[in-house]
Amino acid sequence: MNKEIIKESEILKSYLNFKLKTRVKKGIENLKLMKLLPLVINSSEEFRLFVRIFGFRLADGTIYQQKKNNSFTFALYFGTKDDAQWLCDDVKKIWKLIVKPNKFKKSNCYVVYLPSYLARLCILVGSPIGDKTLTAFKLPSWIFDLPNNLKWEFIDGLFAGDGATPRLKPNINSSKSLKIALNSEKSLAELFKNNFMKKLKILLNSLGIKTSEPKILWNEEILAKDGRITYPISLRVLTQRDNMIKFLENVNYSYCKRGNSRREIALKVLNGLDIKDELSLFIETNGEIPPSKNICVLLEKKFQYNLIESAAARFSSKNKYTQLAIFLYNKFNRLSKIKLDSIKDSYIYDWKFGRRFIPFFYLKGLAVLAKVELDYVGQFIEKVRLLKNRNEFSFPIKAGDLS
Repeated sequence: MNKEIIKESEILKSYLNFKLKTRVKKGIENLKLMKLLPLVINSSEEFRLFVRIFGFRLADGTIYQQKKNNSFTFALYFGTKDDAQWLCDDVKKIWKLIVKPNKFKKSNCYVVYLPSYLARLCILVGSPIGDKTLTAFKLPSWIFDLPNNLKWEFIDGLFAGDGATPRLKPNINSSKSLKIALNSEKSLAELFKNNFMKKLKILLNSLGIKTSEPKILWNEEILAKDGRITYPISLRVLTQRDNMIKFLENVNYSYCKRGNSRREIALKVLNGLDIKDELSLFIETNGEIPPSKNICVLLEKKFQYNLIESAAARFSSKNKYTQLAIFLYNKFNRLSKIKLDSIKDSYIYDWKFGRRFIPFFYLKGLAVLAKVELDYVGQFIEKVRLLKNRNEFSFPIKAGDLS
């Protein structure tokens, strides 16, 4: 910690032959006010933000040189205005800089421009200048000197810019897609793979994250407007459950607020794996350790029908469903805010015909009334979801997937 990356004298060298001495002085003063000069590895909010933005810049940003005035344009690109505003808010809060989202030309993207003195600092610590796809830039060595929490900040920024959205496989055992792909011009692809992507693999491995070998996707060429062809170089986080959880617990997908954002989807992936864990434990302990009250299940249709009918049969045939509703409401509704009329008039009939998921705390009562063991009921679970989630975020599951 506190290792120096860039000295003030190195910034001054980068301004050689720069005639606007006032601007030079102002730029250095601003970096000092932002606590970024000298640039020293530390745990401050200012340095953490710099590391995160540096990672984001390598994925979804650019720095172009303005040769006429020996200056730089530093731009970061975002999918929505909300994403861009999130970064602007961080920059204002932590660095006391006022920047704003700008609509990017005719596209639906937004861009945030950062000061040229910040661009100059990024260049000095390893950021490429100009079109990234035409540069076989390296993963800077100082990234490896960071403590683990700051390495994660860099990875968070990098994956927020160009990382793929995590998704669950149908059996919710693991993630279907957890990778990053950066593009490179054909003649530089192999060099970029070695200089950057292989080093990124080493960085992730040092944090206990297992990955694939970087791969050039030669069959996925991208044709630019100027006729130039680039190719994605892809690196996958391996989808074993523990590996994915460790990654998602440390990567926040910062600056990705939009709709079902990567961050939100990542959390749903973790929620799905938590469901799988709880149900696995339930099966393994023969129902002695049931899942939490936050889980809903949909059973095989015929079994769910018979379960409701068997539970209702414990009451007198006249008004048996009403009596079942009252029993569930009185005994289990402390765990829910569902109204008695809703259980009586809607829920029971929807459960009976397989149109609605059954909250697990009600399932326990139904199993008792139907005189079946919970672990036996578990064999007929077809889908699960969290109580607070919509059905579209349910996960298909089979008893065999829980062993």
